[in-house]
Amino acid sequence: MPKLNIAGLSRKHPQIDVSITRLHLDSENPRLPEETQGKSEAELLDVLYRNFYLDELAESMAQNGYFDEEPLVGVPRRLPKHLAKAELSSNDFRSYIEDESTEFVVVEGNRRLATAKLLVDAGAQEKLRIRHWPSVSAAVAGDLSVLPVIVYKIRDEVTPYLGVRHIVGIQKWDSYAKARYVA
Repeated sequence: MPKLNIAGLSRKHPQIDVSITRLHLDSENPRLPEETQGKSEAELLDVLYRNFYLDELAESMAQNGYFDEEPLVGVPRRLPKHLAKAELSSNDFRSYIEDESTEFVVVEGNRRLATAKLLVDAGAQEKLRIRHWPSVSAAVAGDLSVLPVIVYKIRDEVTPYLGVRHIVGIQKWDSYAKARYVA
């Protein structure tokens, strides 16, 4: 029987904990305005803060920390050529992604990443002239300094998942279901 090339079928991507300093916003994020594509991290952070309602996430993260049940999805910023064909489970690939010098572009979860970055970096808040932003305890700041990331080798491998997540979308709860849950 020929091997099927179906996204998500028998290809488990590693999930690792990554320092927030090694995680970068996606300048190719299709949700961002076209004129923002390719901009610097500081500019992306500004656009996300001003246009994507990060304050809603900030309140939750400031109180609860980061929910591991919502890992970010990232790709290495620079994947060495010798690892392009390596299995996800290979020791070489695992060593590379766990190396403290390897950086990642977050292709899913930019709002969450931007919020976490702003919560732990008062300097970034100051640069963006954010006046009303939750403060975090030392415990929450520690929690936000390392985030769970599911690692793909290249952006194209993530495309089917992103399409399902953002085009078909997660069905939102109606008001009645929200009230029943709260009760």
